[in-house]
Amino acid sequence: MDATERRRGFHNLVATSSSGMLRVSARILGDVGDAEDAVQEAFSRVWQAMETGELVEIGHAKTYLYRAVTNAAIDALRRRKRRAIWTRFFGEDEPETEGHETPADVLVGLGELQVLLAELPDEQRVALVLKDVEGWSSAEIAEARGCSEGAVEQRLVRARATLRQRLELEGEGTP
Repeated sequence: MDATERRRGFHNLVATSSSGMLRVSARILGDVGDAEDAVQEAFSRVWQAMETGELVEIGHAKTYLYRAVTNAAIDALRRRKRRAIWTRFFGEDEPETEGHETPADVLVGLGELQVLLAELPDEQRVALVLKDVEGWSSAEIAEARGCSEGAVEQRLVRARATLRQRLELEGEGTP
């Protein structure tokens, strides 16, 4: 694939995938600003992979992109946790996140859903978002995350059990 075809393929990928990538990332992270950063990082990784020849077929780019987005989102979660620990022990303020414009469709459903998802371990959260929110098959998730379908199914079972238990506990607390 020559440089012009790569650019054209990449621009097409960005145009057709951006909102879906942002939605997935925002649901994993619970913060649109961080989600935008994760998506930008993922697109950068895809472009680099295309430039270096690691990603030759543009048909595989979407799977590669989803993997890059979920990895970037998990990295952002880890950085956030490290910042929170640093802040707690050293008293420094967390960085501000002003200046981010939020598309309306990304904000829909983030509230209550994000509170529940935030309590799940990272890999369980990613599997649940991709399966139940985005409609992926377990095989697609396994390919995107670089694990077996069995591992995906196990993460889903554990995530759903945790959410079910949380919802039952909340139900007992209401009259």
